[in-house]
Amino acid sequence: MASRNRLGLVASILTIWATMSPALEQTTYAAEPRARIQFNLWDVPSGKPVPAMVCIRDLEDNSVRLPPDGRIMQQVSQTHEFYHGIEYEADNPDWIGPARKTLGIGDNQDRSFVYEELPSLPFWHEPVVYQTQPSFSIKLEPGRYQISVARGMEYIPITESFTVATQDQEHTLKLDRWVDLPKRGWFSGDVHVHHPTTKKAHRDFLLRYAEAEDLHVVNVLEMGHHRGTDFKQLGFGKKFREVRGAYCLVSGQEEPRSTFGHII
Repeated sequence: MASRNRLGLVASILTIWATMSPALEQTTYAAEPRARIQFNLWDVPSGKPVPAMVCIRDLEDNSVRLPPDGRIMQQVSQTHEFYHGIEYEADNPDWIGPARKTLGIGDNQDRSFVYEELPSLPFWHEPVVYQTQPSFSIKLEPGRYQISVARGMEYIPITESFTVATQDQEHTLKLDRWVDLPKRGWFSGDVHVHHPTTKKAHRDFLLRYAEAEDLHVVNVLEMGHHRGTDFKQLGFGKKFREVRGAYCLVSGQEEPRSTFGHII
């Protein structure tokens, strides 16, 4: 009899737990409400949407937030990601590029130690920068946030704060030039870029990066060392140059490498 009573008691407890558990689970794991914030990046001179370099930061705790889910950035991108190659996803509106460390002492895995405390860009006061699509969204909990946007040296950088409640929002950020050097015969470029170009997705990333930074010429360098080369290129010479609109990839080689400098 006692055994049957104990079994009945266990069965009753299990029944009560099964009835209560969904409510308990919902209470324990209920997610904080989040709003979807849509950003549209607009180039004033051309009147067209453009990619750019962005950082979104929580003003309460200074954490960097990453689209599209608003997760807190735990670690900046590492050097090995560039060795393997960043792949651009043209059909993915949520695609973002690597989160690059722009402030603070780094090392050769996240930011060259030679910069020490110097900022990567004199006008950029955010800890990182990452590339976005011309139109992108991010989900954020209620609070106060800040977005900073830059597009190379010839555009006026933007920094705006915004408050998130529970409603979705949409913001259009207009990027305007302070100078137009191509009209004067000068074209911006990055002469020292290490990245493979053997895949189309690699070249797509570099060209989209060029557009986001408004770099008309990107010199992509295969890097020589005593064991061979890294950052393999699809090929060299005019045949392998790639031009899309006003942006161009040109492959070269950095060799030899030494303490006293490199030859390109």
